[in-house]
Amino acid sequence: MKNFNTDLIQILAQGLDINEFFRQQLEIAINDLLRSELTVF
Repeated sequence: MKNFNTDLIQILAQGLDINEFFRQQLEIAINDLLRSELTVF
């Protein structure tokens, strides 16, 4: 989620599916969280 705002503006400008964008961002965030939890153990 480095360039969330920029990516969101591009998605809106292109008229693409915003739900898919949020799904992808949520997936990335959850994977990052799980990856950091694995490094603790």
